[in-house]
Amino acid sequence: MDDKIKEVNLLNAIQRDIEVTSSNYAQMYERLHLRDCASKFFVTYYSVFAILFSLTPFFFGEQIKYRALFDFLTVSMSIVVLVASLLISFAKYSERALNAVKALDDLKRLKKELFKYNDADLWKDECKIYDAYVKRYHQIVDCMELRTEMDYYRSCKKLSNKEGFKDRWENLSWYNKIFANLARIFDYIEYLILFLFPFAAFIGAFNR
Repeated sequence: MDDKIKEVNLLNAIQRDIEVTSSNYAQMYERLHLRDCASKFFVTYYSVFAILFSLTPFFFGEQIKYRALFDFLTVSMSIVVLVASLLISFAKYSERALNAVKALDDLKRLKKELFKYNDADLWKDECKIYDAYVKRYHQIVDCMELRTEMDYYRSCKKLSNKEGFKDRWENLSWYNKIFANLARIFDYIEYLILFLFPFAAFIGAFNR
């Protein structure tokens, strides 16, 4: 009886690890995909404004109230676009997001294979393959980057709706829970500021 309990616990342990890791990778993909889309949009967006800033003095030079500030913003905008393009190319958001998707698919296949062993007797007969599944699990995980704290917090929140995982969310401190709830809002506030800044700078230069 003790051996059977041990075998069931081994099965539950690896299934639980796969579930938690899959949730972490799902949050990782969501974060990287958002960063990838946002970075591509803002590089294009700021490039257009950099061109607009550089051409405006030729057509509306006399209407620009703060010419020195406008020239400074024109140069700054071009530098920001250049630096941002380099940083984004080094960050490789798209490639990292694809790696997260691949790891998720591999974990889903592994989880599907393990599902047939929910019959404890079958798992008992083939418990020797436990180490092989653990090895495959670690091969998948070792090829991935580490998740961030935010990935973990958001994963805990998502898993709190599933039976057997509520303790992960409940064990987080209150400030971590607040951080998990507000972090994505702060991301969108950051994007909103980045979106509005060129408009405000451009209109402000003509304000009389």
